[in-house]
Amino acid sequence: MNVEKYIRFPDILKSLKYQKSVHEGERSTYLETYLGYLQAKCYVVEEDYIDSGHLKDYASYYSLRGDGVGKRTIRLHFFSKDVEQIESGFEYLSSRALAGEVDEYLNEGYLGFVVVRPLNETAIGRTCLRVYGDGAQASWHRHFPLLREYKVTVGGMRLSVRSVAFQEQDNEIAACSATSIWHTLHALPHRITTQQIESLFQISNAASTTDRQMPAPGETVHRFPTTGLNADQIQNYLQSKGIDCLVRGFSGKTRSTGLLEYVQTFCGAGTPMILVGRLHASANKYSDYSIGELHAITVLGYSENLERQATGAASENIGKLYVHDDTLGPFARYEVELPDDNASFAKFLPENLRDKTSLNSAQHLFTKSGLKYRRFLPVYAIVPIDEGVRYPYENVATFAKTFSEIIAGQLDTGQAHGPRPQIEWAVRLQHGTQFKVSLRGMGWLDPEVRADLLERSLDYVWVAEFNELFPGGVRERRLTAVFDANQLRQDGALIAFFASGTDAMRASYEALIAKTLNAWDAGRNRETFPSTIHAVLNKLATVQRDETLIPYAPPVYD
Repeated sequence: MNVEKYIRFPDILKSLKYQKSVHEGERSTYLETYLGYLQAKCYVVEEDYIDSGHLKDYASYYSLRGDGVGKRTIRLHFFSKDVEQIESGFEYLSSRALAGEVDEYLNEGYLGFVVVRPLNETAIGRTCLRVYGDGAQASWHRHFPLLREYKVTVGGMRLSVRSVAFQEQDNEIAACSATSIWHTLHALPHRITTQQIESLFQISNAASTTDRQMPAPGETVHRFPTTGLNADQIQNYLQSKGIDCLVRGFSGKTRSTGLLEYVQTFCGAGTPMILVGRLHASANKYSDYSIGELHAITVLGYSENLERQATGAASENIGKLYVHDDTLGPFARYEVELPDDNASFAKFLPENLRDKTSLNSAQHLFTKSGLKYRRFLPVYAIVPIDEGVRYPYENVATFAKTFSEIIAGQLDTGQAHGPRPQIEWAVRLQHGTQFKVSLRGMGWLDPEVRADLLERSLDYVWVAEFNELFPGGVRERRLTAVFDANQLRQDGALIAFFASGTDAMRASYEALIAKTLNAWDAGRNRETFPSTIHAVLNKLATVQRDETLIPYAPPVYD
C-alpha cells in the first residue's frame, strides 16, 4: 500500500492521466479547497477499484461504447496524518487481528475517499468526505444532522467515515435532478440502506418512464442522453420507494421565510430537501448574471448566527445552507441573501435582459467558486416525508407564530420597566420514539403529563417550542406544544401544551395562556386567530378547563 504526501487535488488527477477538462474543472478546484479545510496531509491510491454504482451504469449504458472505456475506477483515500504515521500504522496493524469494528489509529486521521470514474468530463464519482467543523467562526454554529456511516476496507484495514455520499452529475445518464435524488436517498439512513439505493442510470431510467411530457417548440426530450426530470417525475420516483413528498413553492418579492422554516424544521429533524431553482452565474459579484437555468440541489445542513436576535421564527437566524451541488461539490456553502432594498433579483442581470425573465423573489442563495459567482433563486422544494404524516406543518407554524405574538404582547403590557421581552418560536418534526426519549431530564414536567405522553402510541409528532430571548444570545424555553402529526386537520392534533422552568416562571406563563384562552372562550378578538388554528384553540381551552392533560388553574372570566 503506497502512501503519498498530499499534493493539490488537481495535480493528483493530472498524475493519474486525466485530461485537462477534469483536473482543471470546477469540481476538482472545489475538492482542493475542501480538502484544504480538512487539512489533508497524505493520500492512498486504490487502483482498479470496482465501484458498484459505476459498474451498474457501465453494464446498462457505457458497455455499448465503441472506445472500450472500462468498468474499473480509481479510489483515492485521504488522511490528516503524515505519511510516516500512516505507513507505520498500516505496517503495525497488518500483523494484528482486528480489534473492534475499525482500526482506530488509522481511522482517527481518515478523512474519507473520492472515486474517480473513467469519463472524460464528469469523472468525480462516489465521494464520502468528513464535514468540516465550526472553526474560528465562533458566532456561527453548523448543523449536519443527516450523516450516515460508510464503512471502508483499504489494504486490509477497516475504516469508516460519517458523511453523505456525493457525486457529480453525469450528463449522459443523470442530470442534476436524478443526482439530487441519489444524494437524497443517501441522506435517509433511517429509511434507506446503501444497498437499496439504485445507480444514477437506474434512477433516471425508472423516473423518466413516468409523466413524460410533450416538449415545447424547439425542445427535445430523450431518456438517454438524459434531458433531466421534472417535479412530477421526481415525486413519482420517491413515492415508488415508499417515500411520500411534501412540495412547497416559494414566491413573493420579499424574504420568503418559508424556505428557512422548512430547512430548520425538516433538515433539523433528519430529513433532506431537494431544492429546485434558477442558477445564475457571473464573473462579477453584483452584476451581469446570466439568465439562469433550472437546477436541483440537495440541502443537508445549515448554519445559525448565534449573535443574531431575530424575533419570531427562530429560522431567521439561519444565514448559510450546506448543499450537495453536483456542479460544485459536497457540502457546498450557500449564503442566504436578501438585498437591503428588497429589490427584485432582476437588478443583478444585464439591463437588456431584465424584462425577459420572470423572477419572483428577492431572496436567494449566494456562493463563489473559483472566479465564478453564483446566485440561486429557489422556486420549489421537495421534502421526503413519511406517508403517515397528515397534520400539516403550516397549521402548526401558524399556531406558533400567532401564539408567540400574543404572548409577547401580553408580556409587554405586563411590564412597566425594562426592555421589551422577545419570544422566538421554532417547529420540528420528530419520530415518536425520539420525542419520548427527549422527555428525559425534564424535572419540571408534570409526572402525569409525562406518563400520558409515554403511554401514547406516537408515530410522528410536531413539536413547537417558544423561547424567551435575553441579551447575549441566551435563550430559555418557556412553552412547548406537541401535536400528533398523524391526526387530521379537523382534530386540531394538539396532545400536550406545557410551560417550562421554575415554579414561578411556569405560573407566570400559565397565567398568560389562561388570559389568551379566556378571550377565546368569550369570543373576543377571534379575528386575531387564523381559522386554521381554531380547532387547536378549542382543544387547548377544553383541556385547560378539564385539567385532564395539563394542570392549569381554572380560568377566571372577567
